[in-house]
Amino acid sequence: MVNGKTFDERGEKLLKEWVGRAGDGRVVFAIGNGKASVETQMAVSAMIRFGKFGAHVVRFCTVPENGASKYSITKLAEEDLPNMPPTQRSAVSIGRRLIDPLGEYVKIEPKHLGLGMYQHSVNAKKLSEALELVVRECVSMRGVDVNVASAQLLAKVCGLNKKTAAGLVALRERLGRIHSREEIKDVKGLGAKSFEQCAGTLLSRVGLTPSDLPCQNLSVKLQSLTNLTDEEKAVRELFCTEIKTLPPPELMVRFIALCLDLMHTLSF
Repeated sequence: MVNGKTFDERGEKLLKEWVGRAGDGRVVFAIGNGKASVETQMAVSAMIRFGKFGAHVVRFCTVPENGASKYSITKLAEEDLPNMPPTQRSAVSIGRRLIDPLGEYVKIEPKHLGLGMYQHSVNAKKLSEALELVVRECVSMRGVDVNVASAQLLAKVCGLNKKTAAGLVALRERLGRIHSREEIKDVKGLGAKSFEQCAGTLLSRVGLTPSDLPCQNLSVKLQSLTNLTDEEKAVRELFCTEIKTLPPPELMVRFIALCLDLMHTLSF
C-alpha cells in the first residue's frame, strides 16, 4: 500500500486477478474492521472509482474481525483449512462471515467474540449455554442449507449432534450434492425420531439463475401491480431495489450485539 491510500502495482494486480476469476458475476470484497481497515477501504474505493476493474461490478463491505485470529490457531481451523498459515485462515474466516455469518460464528468461542477483558469475567458455562440456545433458535427459524453448512452449524440443528452432523457432511461429499431429505436417512446413527426433528430445518436449495425463474423481468411485473398493502409494497421495493452498497448483513450485526449483551448481563 502506498501512502496508506492506494495499493502498489503488485497489490492492484492481485486484486484484478481475483476479480477476473469471478467471470461476469458481481464481486464483493470483505474487508476486516481491524488494523488498516480504513486505509484498505480507501484503496479499494480508489480502484473502483478510477475503473481499475474494467467492466466488472465491484463493491466492498466491512466485516467484524472478532475472534478470527483466535479461530485461526485452533484445531478446528487446522482441520477446516489444512496447509494454510494462520493469517490466511483469518482472512478466509472474515470472508466467509460475509457469505454465511451464522455458519462461521458458531466456530468461535463466545468469549472471543467481544473486545477487551470483560467477556472473560462472566461465567463461561452460562455464556456458552445462552449462546447455544440463541444459535439453535436462529437455525430453527431460518433453516440451514445441507449442501453448504459447516459441521459445526449442522450440529446445532435439532435432532443432530456432532457425530451425525459429521456423517451428513461425509454423505454430501460422497454424493456430491444432497438432492432430497430422503437421502439424509442414509446417515449412520440418524434414527426415525431424529430425522423427524431435523428434516424440516435442513434445506437443499437449487442454484437458480434469473433465466430459470418463471418471470425473467420480475421487477417490471412487480412494478405493474396495483392495490397492494403496505407490507406488499415493502416487499416489492425490496425486490426492485438495485444493490449499490452492501452493509454488513443484519443477522451478523444482531448476532454480535446479542453476544455482547449476554456478556454484560450474565454473572457468576
